[in-house]
Amino acid sequence: MYDDLIKNIIQENQEIEKILKDFEKKFNSFSDTSNIKKQIKKARKLIKKNFQKKDEAIKLINDSRFILKQETMWRNLGKQLLLKDLVDLLDSGKETFALRKQDQLNKEQALYLAACKSVHKDISLYF
Repeated sequence: MYDDLIKNIIQENQEIEKILKDFEKKFNSFSDTSNIKKQIKKARKLIKKNFQKKDEAIKLINDSRFILKQETMWRNLGKQLLLKDLVDLLDSGKETFALRKQDQLNKEQALYLAACKSVHKDISLYF
């Protein structure tokens, strides 16, 4: 897609502003993409003011592509490194996480808490 944007800028397509705006909107459904969209928006505004600054606009488009590549790489790396550990943590603690928020404890939870905390002690750390 980025190559198509650059090609349209070079060819001085009269609808480039709309093309850039539509491309920028494609990122709306994803969180934390403002740095990517910001470069595209700057390129669109630059071309709107002066089509002769298309080299600067192409640089901004390439900057946006670079930022997207970086964001994708670190998210994939984080997924590889952390996802399994997070799932394991969730599985190991799903019976005790947010006990305080529950309306009612199941029998197993209640017996566990009663047995190990039968002496008066602040159990708020367990919730």
